[in-house]
Amino acid sequence: MTTIAWRLGHLHSCFAGDWEWTFGGRRRPPAELVNFSPSAAMALERFWVLIDRWRDSVAAVTPAQLDTVGFDQYPNSDAAELPFITVIVEANTEFIHHMAEIALLRDLYRTRPVGAR
Repeated sequence: MTTIAWRLGHLHSCFAGDWEWTFGGRRRPPAELVNFSPSAAMALERFWVLIDRWRDSVAAVTPAQLDTVGFDQYPNSDAAELPFITVIVEANTEFIHHMAEIALLRDLYRTRPVGAR
């Protein structure tokens, strides 16, 4: 079983990688894009800043760029073989999927039996 921290880190890595390899310098390896924080509050703050940057960058994309195959060059993924609109749909699906899992884990933790860890 994975943790809330793992799911959040995974999302951070995905969105940081897609941003770097679409709108950024296309240089930094995906493994170097996430600086894990010792604090949940700091991790969330960094994550929402990243999501805002992704959203703002995607909002500026032209219709022609949405249809461009290879607009996103994220290494070790199929992004370079897909129209950018497909990458966006997959990113949204990943975001919804993992955030729903995080919500469920938070609910389960909050309602755990008294005395449980």
